[in-house]
Amino acid sequence: MFTFVNETKLTSSSVYRTYLALLNNYDPDKYDAELVTASEAAEENAFLDAILSTATMKTLYNYLSKVGSMSDMRSMLRRLWFDLYRRSPSASNLDTSGFEHVMVGEYKSSSLVNGLHYWLAFYWLEKGGQVNYYGHSCTSRPTSMCAAYEWNGRTKSNSSFFLRSSPAFDLAVYTLC
Repeated sequence: MFTFVNETKLTSSSVYRTYLALLNNYDPDKYDAELVTASEAAEENAFLDAILSTATMKTLYNYLSKVGSMSDMRSMLRRLWFDLYRRSPSASNLDTSGFEHVMVGEYKSSSLVNGLHYWLAFYWLEKGGQVNYYGHSCTSRPTSMCAAYEWNGRTKSNSSFFLRSSPAFDLAVYTLC
């Protein structure tokens, strides 16, 4: 799907670099327990530090003035995006997080994909040969799209994401929604 992504720009930006470091922290299999190591928690903290220094997150903070201090907003973002929860009431494991669902993706079942609403995660999977892109719709706006694809033998018939957005932008928008 992607013909060119400036990876030099990605790796020179602390926001993108710290986001990319998070991609291997998650098990996409639904119901498999997620275990957050000290190293992974440090990567989450580095990512939060990076995005909270952006103008996007400062705008979000100003909009959410009732959230308290910037430290309070950081704590709220950590809880909202990185705290683990059970995908289903019958699950015995803490098996997912908001971040995993939206920004990385996970398997819904042995045949379906769940989440994966961030373009860079899709790009990285496609670059690694893990995604078979079937096509797109919703092409009226060049800033977002809907895509159908297969990821490691599991399909998603309609996944939407913004294009060329930063992780800070997507988290800010989805935090508000």
